[in-house]
Amino acid sequence: MHLNTMKCLSLAALIAALPTLAVAAEPQGVWQGLIQQANSDVALRLTFAPQLVRLHFNEPLSCDVPARFLKADGDTLIYRFAPSVNGGRFCDGVLNHDLRIKVAAEPKRELDLVFDGPRSTWHGRLAPVTSP
Repeated sequence: MHLNTMKCLSLAALIAALPTLAVAAEPQGVWQGLIQQANSDVALRLTFAPQLVRLHFNEPLSCDVPARFLKADGDTLIYRFAPSVNGGRFCDGVLNHDLRIKVAAEPKRELDLVFDGPRSTWHGRLAPVTSP
Protein backbone atom coordinates (compact mmCIF):
# COMPACT_ATOMS: atom_id res chain seq x y z
CA MET A 1 0.00 0.00 0.00
CA HIS A 2 2.86 2.37 0.77
CA LEU A 3 4.19 1.92 -2.78
CA ASN A 4 0.79 2.79 -4.30
CA THR A 5 0.55 5.90 -2.12
CA MET A 6 3.99 7.05 -3.32
CA LYS A 7 3.01 6.46 -6.96
CA CYS A 8 -0.19 8.49 -6.51
CA LEU A 9 1.68 11.36 -4.86
CA SER A 10 4.31 11.36 -7.62
CA LEU A 11 1.62 11.41 -10.29
CA ALA A 12 -0.19 14.27 -8.54
CA ALA A 13 3.06 16.28 -8.38
CA LEU A 14 3.68 15.69 -12.08
CA ILE A 15 0.17 16.79 -13.03
CA ALA A 16 0.52 19.91 -10.90
CA ALA A 17 3.76 20.81 -12.71
CA LEU A 18 2.30 20.48 -16.23
CA PRO A 19 0.93 24.04 -16.47
CA THR A 20 4.44 25.42 -15.86
CA LEU A 21 5.87 23.74 -18.95
CA ALA A 22 6.55 26.23 -21.75
CA VAL A 23 4.10 25.30 -24.48
CA ALA A 24 2.76 28.11 -26.61
CA ALA A 25 -0.98 28.62 -26.96
CA GLU A 26 -2.38 29.53 -30.35
CA PRO A 27 -3.11 33.25 -30.67
CA GLN A 28 -6.68 34.33 -31.32
CA GLY A 29 -8.27 37.08 -33.36
CA VAL A 30 -6.69 39.41 -35.91
CA TRP A 31 -3.09 40.65 -35.83
CA GLN A 32 -1.32 43.07 -38.17
CA GLY A 33 2.03 44.69 -38.76
CA LEU A 34 4.95 44.84 -41.17
CA ILE A 35 7.14 42.06 -42.43
CA GLN A 36 10.55 42.71 -43.93
CA GLN A 37 13.22 41.08 -46.04
CA ALA A 38 16.38 42.81 -47.24
CA ASN A 39 15.02 46.16 -48.47
CA SER A 40 11.27 45.45 -48.71
CA ASP A 41 8.48 46.09 -46.20
CA VAL A 42 4.99 44.68 -46.69
CA ALA A 43 1.89 45.06 -44.50
CA LEU A 44 0.53 41.73 -43.29
CA ARG A 45 -2.74 40.80 -41.58
CA LEU A 46 -3.19 37.45 -39.79
CA THR A 47 -6.56 36.00 -38.81
CA PHE A 48 -6.38 33.06 -36.42
CA ALA A 49 -8.89 30.21 -36.23
CA PRO A 50 -8.43 26.89 -34.42
CA GLN A 51 -5.53 25.00 -36.07
CA LEU A 52 -5.34 27.60 -38.88
CA VAL A 53 -4.10 31.09 -39.66
CA ARG A 54 -5.11 33.10 -42.74
CA LEU A 55 -2.51 35.54 -44.06
CA HIS A 56 -3.30 38.57 -46.22
CA PHE A 57 -0.28 40.24 -47.81
CA ASN A 58 -0.89 43.83 -48.94
CA GLU A 59 0.64 45.41 -52.04
CA PRO A 60 2.88 44.75 -53.83
CA LEU A 61 2.37 41.05 -53.03
CA SER A 62 -1.45 41.25 -52.96
CA CYS A 63 -2.37 37.68 -52.09
CA ASP A 64 -4.03 35.50 -49.45
CA VAL A 65 -2.78 32.16 -48.18
CA PRO A 66 -3.77 29.89 -45.27
CA ALA A 67 -1.33 28.01 -43.07
CA ARG A 68 -2.32 24.97 -41.02
CA PHE A 69 -1.03 24.30 -37.52
CA LEU A 70 1.74 21.69 -37.60
CA LYS A 71 3.19 21.60 -34.08
CA ALA A 72 4.40 23.54 -31.06
CA ASP A 73 8.13 23.64 -30.42
CA GLY A 74 8.50 25.07 -26.93
CA ASP A 75 7.22 28.65 -27.13
CA THR A 76 7.16 28.65 -30.95
CA LEU A 77 4.15 27.61 -33.03
CA ILE A 78 4.86 26.11 -36.44
CA TYR A 79 2.33 26.31 -39.26
CA ARG A 80 2.70 24.96 -42.81
CA PHE A 81 1.54 27.06 -45.76
CA ALA A 82 -1.31 25.56 -47.80
CA PRO A 83 -2.24 26.44 -51.41
CA SER A 84 -2.93 30.12 -52.04
CA VAL A 85 -6.53 31.32 -52.09
CA ASN A 86 -6.14 33.74 -54.99
CA GLY A 87 -2.84 32.77 -56.58
CA GLY A 88 0.01 35.16 -57.09
CA ARG A 89 3.66 34.29 -57.55
CA PHE A 90 4.62 35.09 -53.96
CA CYS A 91 1.84 33.14 -52.22
CA ASP A 92 2.22 30.21 -54.60
CA GLY A 93 5.94 30.23 -53.77
CA VAL A 94 5.47 29.69 -50.03
CA LEU A 95 3.47 26.47 -50.48
CA ASN A 96 4.69 23.80 -48.04
CA HIS A 97 7.11 26.19 -46.32
CA ASP A 98 6.90 26.62 -42.55
CA LEU A 99 5.69 29.73 -40.74
CA ARG A 100 7.21 30.09 -37.25
CA ILE A 101 5.32 32.24 -34.73
CA LYS A 102 6.50 33.17 -31.26
CA VAL A 103 4.04 35.02 -29.03
CA ALA A 104 5.54 37.47 -26.52
CA ALA A 105 4.55 37.07 -22.91
CA GLU A 106 2.05 39.47 -21.36
CA PRO A 107 1.83 42.45 -21.21
CA LYS A 108 3.57 43.04 -24.58
CA ARG A 109 0.92 41.36 -26.76
CA GLU A 110 3.18 41.02 -29.80
CA LEU A 111 4.10 38.12 -31.98
CA ASP A 112 7.25 37.56 -33.99
CA LEU A 113 7.13 35.56 -37.18
CA VAL A 114 9.66 34.15 -39.61
CA PHE A 115 9.19 32.25 -42.86
CA ASP A 116 11.06 31.49 -46.05
CA GLY A 117 9.54 33.10 -49.12
CA PRO A 118 10.26 32.12 -52.72
CA ARG A 119 13.59 34.00 -52.74
CA SER A 120 14.42 35.11 -49.20
CA THR A 121 13.57 34.90 -45.50
CA TRP A 122 10.89 37.25 -44.18
CA HIS A 123 10.44 38.34 -40.57
CA GLY A 124 8.19 40.73 -38.69
CA ARG A 125 6.51 41.76 -35.48
CA LEU A 126 2.72 42.04 -35.32
CA ALA A 127 0.24 43.37 -32.77
CA PRO A 128 -3.40 42.46 -32.18
CA VAL A 129 -6.05 44.57 -33.86
CA THR A 130 -8.13 46.25 -31.18
CA SER A 131 -11.73 47.33 -31.52
CA PRO A 132 -12.36 51.10 -31.37
